[in-house]
Amino acid sequence: VAGQLPRFMSFEMALEKVVDSMREIADYAKEKGVMTMIENHGYFCQDSDRVERIITGVSHRNFGALIDIGNFLCADENPVIAAGKLANYVKYVHAKDGSGLSSLPRASVVCGILCLSVPSWPRSPVSRW
Repeated sequence: VAGQLPRFMSFEMALEKVVDSMREIADYAKEKGVMTMIENHGYFCQDSDRVERIITGVSHRNFGALIDIGNFLCADENPVIAAGKLANYVKYVHAKDGSGLSSLPRASVVCGILCLSVPSWPRSPVSRW
């Protein structure tokens, strides 16, 4: 990958290295027929603003968002608004209840259903487990 990051680094300081690394991964994966995505997960890129900055920085047709509706709640972000903001980048969606994860009112799988019903989003097969 494009380089190693120190153990503790702010988002702003790491952004360029993350973007370069993700672009390198997207290039390699495209040759193998694999779509690459970033999930809104963990402190580093939990909210839609950070996810969008990474995706627009990578600016690669083989790189998009895997959004997890419940994870937006961990950043006290309204999942419907956040998903709408990232709608043009979405390749895959996780939908779950984020009850207890946020100071926002209880979100339910209904948020996921609303997001999945946006007509402009590409459809992908739903896996069963």
